[in-house]
Amino acid sequence: MKKFLLILVTILAFFLNPSSAEASHFRYGQITWTRVPGTRTVNFTITTAWRHDASEYINFNYGDGNWEAGVLGTEIQYVANSYRVYELHLTHTYATDGPFVAYFNDCCRISTLQNAPDGYYTVSNNVCLSNNNQGSPSCTSPTVIEMKAGVLNQYQLLASDPD
Repeated sequence: MKKFLLILVTILAFFLNPSSAEASHFRYGQITWTRVPGTRTVNFTITTAWRHDASEYINFNYGDGNWEAGVLGTEIQYVANSYRVYELHLTHTYATDGPFVAYFNDCCRISTLQNAPDGYYTVSNNVCLSNNNQGSPSCTSPTVIEMKAGVLNQYQLLASDPD
């Protein structure tokens, strides 16, 4: 009887113990890069948005076999009870002109999405240093743009390309 009660208490403790869900933390990600002139050194800017109470990180892969583990960056925006935005700056020197695919990925997407809820996500950008390419296109629009349901929403995205 004692063994049965111990098992029952363990099961109840497992199911009744509040814990943070791993799903639905990730909101947004963008990777941009610029080249240090005359070198194969690249400065990356990685912007991510996470649910307000998430304590997440990314493992950033440079695409050439090197990576940075467990990084997130500096918080640059906080919207109470909604989300936090982080910006991470990394520098990496490549041995060749590439091309490379710099990326981070993980699970899980927001649970309430209609397209691939709770699925894996990948945020990537191509790094090609041939033809004296100086950087990637970038978008300077806000990280998260809130839209209203049931009405036509329009927003102009601001983007640029250094080349």
